[in-house]
Amino acid sequence: MLTPGWNLELSVLRDEHDGLAGNDLTLTGAALSALRVFSPEARASPYLIVSGGMLRESPRIGGRDESPFVDYGLGFLADLANLGGGARKLQLRGELKGRRAFETSASKSDAVDYVAGIGLQYLWGGTPVPAAAPVVDSDGSRSAVRRLCSTTCGKNATEAGRQQNRRVALRIVE
Repeated sequence: MLTPGWNLELSVLRDEHDGLAGNDLTLTGAALSALRVFSPEARASPYLIVSGGMLRESPRIGGRDESPFVDYGLGFLADLANLGGGARKLQLRGELKGRRAFETSASKSDAVDYVAGIGLQYLWGGTPVPAAAPVVDSDGSRSAVRRLCSTTCGKNATEAGRQQNRRVALRIVE
């Protein structure tokens, strides 16, 4: 995850297709993808995907051909299990994409292939950040907490707020 809502993926693909008269086709390639994930904190999240990469066509009869391609489409991610406090997840992933290969030979067309996929993905996240300790008033209660916003590093926010009148005071009541 680059930022909340944006993912970057490196993927390797291999597809095998049965052809007529034994002319089977194998596609191999690699792609770099950008995903815009909507509501990544939800149990189910839709996303948009755009990819670019290289694709090699290897028919059983005939020569190999390599060409650049772009993918574009949409999909969904659904959490199946949260592991490690939510930093690691097992997710169901489904997507519909269009793939356009920019053929290098003049005899081939630049047609769009439509691809549907479903699978599992595992996210290796970092260590989850523990929740911050509650702020307690001087009398030991948490009912009314006064916090002063401060940009001064290394100083107590309350002391910094008293020293400079331009600080903003927030009052949080539970």
